[in-house]
Amino acid sequence: MLMPLLAAAVAGLASPSVETRNDDYRFCKASEPNYGRYHLYSTVFRVPDGTYHVGIQNSFYSFATAYDGRDFGANVICFGPYDTWQEAEDQKNAYIAQNRRDGHGVSLAQWAYHGR
Repeated sequence: MLMPLLAAAVAGLASPSVETRNDDYRFCKASEPNYGRYHLYSTVFRVPDGTYHVGIQNSFYSFATAYDGRDFGANVICFGPYDTWQEAEDQKNAYIAQNRRDGHGVSLAQWAYHGR
């Protein structure tokens, strides 16, 4: 009797990937001013549903300007919410492909929002 209870408790601890809230997936992009020819994209990241989008954009702006010293002005946008990581990643890749077809430079940064 004790073994099945212990096994159930351990199994519950072993599955941290089970989400208990609704999450959104997003990514951000910073572009040089005046339809610049350089774009910096973040990775796709997960945030709790209802996270204030301006806080995410401000955080990425701070990162982007420090990342390589470019002046992005107010040209930072975060896309989403998307229901799945794959949906967000596919959309990000579509934007990157279009930027490259247009002859623009693209960089990818390992950045994700960790605020609330």
